[in-house]
Amino acid sequence: MTANPWFLLVLMLPVCGISQTAKPADSSLIKLVTVQFRVDMSGPIKAGKVVRTVGLRGGPAPLAWNKSIMMTDANKDGIFEAKVSFEPNDPSVRVNYKYLVDTLWEDAPNRAARLIKGSVLPVDKWNVVELNQRESFQDSIEHRELTATISLLDSLLFNSYNECKLDVYADLFSEDLEFYHDRGGLSTSKSDMVNAVKNNICNKVRRELAPGSIEVSPIPGFGAIALGSHRFHNLVEKSTSRYAKFVIIWQYKDARWRVTRVISLH
Repeated sequence: MTANPWFLLVLMLPVCGISQTAKPADSSLIKLVTVQFRVDMSGPIKAGKVVRTVGLRGGPAPLAWNKSIMMTDANKDGIFEAKVSFEPNDPSVRVNYKYLVDTLWEDAPNRAARLIKGSVLPVDKWNVVELNQRESFQDSIEHRELTATISLLDSLLFNSYNECKLDVYADLFSEDLEFYHDRGGLSTSKSDMVNAVKNNICNKVRRELAPGSIEVSPIPGFGAIALGSHRFHNLVEKSTSRYAKFVIIWQYKDARWRVTRVISLH
């Protein structure tokens, strides 16, 4: 079957494309979630602090709160790094962590993050923890409510995708939609995308969200951003894709949530 150009731009479809042979999911591919941690010590060093060792502590295993994973500054630029591999129950893992310089803990709150395979965290700064990194924010009522709202919207979006309820599906997207795909490129036509779902997805493909993989952060004054992992079942070829990453930006405007931007990584 020849691929329709718009078909490549439908939400995350190339992972399980009708026009190509999809490979069965291999559980061995998602056994380990390897994460690169980085902390910038250049500021304290320039201020005269002597830094002999930098350690990473936290949980779950192999991180621990009573024993450090040592970090190295291979480039001699003041940024200390360490790679850690976790064994999650699904393609994501919730991590709480903190840095230790010599025998001195950070004074800042614990950091918290939900990570997926291949994650490279932004460079942390010693003793500086952003609001959306804080364990207290991750566990706050506001964050739980926002996560519940965006998770429900994700469910509505992809239930309509799976069940071919195109009126519901279309209504969840903004008219100024931008959809980015690392293979298909950029699409800015909402109507073409909906037609592609009608012609290429309905009764042919179903999407499955990886349990617990959605990570939600607020965008003050705009809405929220959702990151996660999912896979697709090709009902025609009877095959299942590997898990793939996605990013969806939701805007809250005129008392309605709608998708304005999508990033799909194969």
